[in-house]
Amino acid sequence: MRKCLLAIAITSVVTAALAATTVPAGMITHLGSGWGNDTMYVRLNTSPAGSVENCASSYYYVTDPTSADRKVHHAILLTAHAQNKAVEIYVQGCFGDYPKIIGILMSS
Repeated sequence: MRKCLLAIAITSVVTAALAATTVPAGMITHLGSGWGNDTMYVRLNTSPAGSVENCASSYYYVTDPTSADRKVHHAILLTAHAQNKAVEIYVQGCFGDYPKIIGILMSS
């Protein structure tokens, strides 16, 4: 039973990752916080023009204040910005008008 549940969990994670859009790795040019909620907005120097994930705007990418992993996303973004490191952002769906961050990879 445990093996079956583990297989289902792994399949769910892989499926979600496959459906995500990858923003090309780049340097953080803008980083800010939301008003009245626990969210961060970020823009990279490689942010593509046009709509991403069919959101109203792709000027920024945003963390979802209801997501359990938002604090780790915030920590990675702050660390990358402070250490002048490039990041690759994975987005899926929208939060408000902006693409919602579901993962971040910081270069070493």
